[in-house]
Amino acid sequence: MNFLIAAACLLLGPPQEGALSESKQKELDRKLSAWFTRTAAKGNAVDLSWPRFGKLSAEEHAEVKERAWHAYQEGSLAKKLVGEFKKRAIKSGKYTMPFSLQKRGKRPADGWPVLIAMHGGGGVPKKVNDSQWEIMKKYYRVTNCIYIAPRAPTDEWNGFYTGYIYPLVDRLIRALHLFEEVNPDRIYLIGYSHGGYGAFSIGPKMADRFAAVHASASAPTDGQSAAENLLNTHFSFRIGEHDTAYGRLKRCRAFNTEIEKLKKENPGFYPVTFEYMPGKAHVDLGDWTRPVGMFKERRKPTPKTIRWKVTDNIIQNFFWLRIESPKKGMDVLATVSKNRIDLTTTNVEKITLRLPANFFPKNKRVVVTANGKRVYSGIPKASLETLCKTLEERGDPSYIWDREIEVSIPKREVKETQKRSDNR
Repeated sequence: MNFLIAAACLLLGPPQEGALSESKQKELDRKLSAWFTRTAAKGNAVDLSWPRFGKLSAEEHAEVKERAWHAYQEGSLAKKLVGEFKKRAIKSGKYTMPFSLQKRGKRPADGWPVLIAMHGGGGVPKKVNDSQWEIMKKYYRVTNCIYIAPRAPTDEWNGFYTGYIYPLVDRLIRALHLFEEVNPDRIYLIGYSHGGYGAFSIGPKMADRFAAVHASASAPTDGQSAAENLLNTHFSFRIGEHDTAYGRLKRCRAFNTEIEKLKKENPGFYPVTFEYMPGKAHVDLGDWTRPVGMFKERRKPTPKTIRWKVTDNIIQNFFWLRIESPKKGMDVLATVSKNRIDLTTTNVEKITLRLPANFFPKNKRVVVTANGKRVYSGIPKASLETLCKTLEERGDPSYIWDREIEVSIPKREVKETQKRSDNR
């Protein structure tokens, strides 16, 4: 259904007939256009009020989402992105990430799967990185997909795994949803060597964007590659027995130990695989067909248990959670059960919970606890503004939600015995 929302707008243009009356369609389209074309100076000063929104039928609600997506396609952000996408050069701030795009084989009925393949190099002259990019444009042997090879935005040693790469990858995925008939739940990330380090960093930080992630001939980066975040996302990493430079093999073994501990503590979660290659070094790991196995996986965009270990101040969204001002050291475990959401947090003061339709029936009470204390009890109100806001923030057909709960987390009380100990 999510693919159909986006594809219908791409192929058919503006929605015509539907469940809504003609007058309501016109009023809705006017409001949606105003929202998605507003300027920063206007802020959020667009009236999206609709008292009856929460009482819409399923057919009416589906039409609203379709019309919202079309308005988003015609909005200010899309107009900025379309030029970048056509030129195959995504921009964010002062950085530009060129990329190649091939349509291989035949598009599946439910939309193109997308493979984003990141090249080796890093910390070498431009011509070397350029040559590695050319190799990656045809390296992986896979068909019936859109094959994208991004060129690292710089020639720095960490060009695929530092702060400027994450907004670029986000904008690239957003552009794919806007301008290609892609399946939002079949986007895959893979990298070799320098690109593998990128997969080790981008994958856990943006695990909600991908169906599967693979890293070859690389290693995790301290403070950036949070194993905890892979609770629901398929992730694999391959390393050769003799690939010991920069502590790669040692770091991979340590990461695997951490993953095995998490698996033991969380049965049924952490679909992560360590692929140790005896006798191999840094090259020739035989991963040319690795995407074939990855393509069997599908993203689960609305898992009922999420672990989010924040490792920067850039990524604000993770599945159905949002932190407006993220900081390294924040940590959230969120679990949905019946009519409850239970949060266990560290260093988090405020968090927003977006409520997928399959979590709770509308007009039913929801209870939220944080660190054992009740912080919310009520009936979340569906609104057109929340629907538009989530669409604009994520640009992902699977992440359009119309209900949210903003929660303030009470500071944890220090036990009296600890207070006495601290005062000695």
